[in-house]
Parts: sequence; structure tokens; C-alpha cells
Amino acid sequence: MNIKLGLTNVFTSLVNTIGTILVFLGFFVFFNSGSSTFLFIGLLLILLSEAANIYTLKYEEKRKIENMKDDFLKNVGSSFAWPVLLFVLYLLSSSKAILSFSFIITITATIKVISLIIKVYMIDNNSV
Repeated sequence: MNIKLGLTNVFTSLVNTIGTILVFLGFFVFFNSGSSTFLFIGLLLILLSEAANIYTLKYEEKRKIENMKDDFLKNVGSSFAWPVLLFVLYLLSSSKAILSFSFIITITATIKVISLIIKVYMIDNNSV
């Protein structure tokens, strides 16, 4: 990995982190007041960072690409672990807040998994 790719990955990770934090804050603001601005800005930042990660895939080293392909199922499973756990907790407690929180985490996990599916598809088709 060269220095430009490393800096790009750090920047996209920061944007993804900020987007995830805004989604969580936006969830609480939306749940209490109905305003969805933070929620949509956070989702937009997550989408932009995942698109940038897909774009930079063609500049990655072969070893990292192969590791990504090998760890595909583990990454998908770990992405949906929290939403499933929160849904089970909702079934036990029937709290609307837990169901809403589970829904928001599921949306975030779905965006990240779709990005991962696109990456693995590109790797399999030798588009990278």
C-alpha cells in the first residue's frame, strides 16, 4: 500500500465513523423529536465512504484483496450480529425504542454488506 492509498483509507474511515456517529445521534433525535436531519446526513456519509472504498479497491494489494475475499462470510455474519441480538431483545421486551434502534443498525449493516458484496463481485470478475 502506498502512502496516498493509506491516507485515502484513513480519510474514508473517518468519514464512515462520523457517519455512523451521526446515524446513532440522529436516531435518538428522531426518536425524541421527529427530526431526521442527522440521520440522513449520517447515512449519506456512510454511503459516500463505502463508495470511496469500492473505488479504491483497484489500488489495493493482491494479498489484501484475497484476504477480503476469504473473510467475506465472517464479515457479513459479524455485521448482522448486533441487529439480530437487538431483535431478540425486542421479542423479549417489546420496547418500541429497541425495535427502532435495531432497524437503524440493520440499515447501517445492510449498506456495509452491500458494499462488501460489490467488492467481492468485482474481485471474482477480475474487475480489480
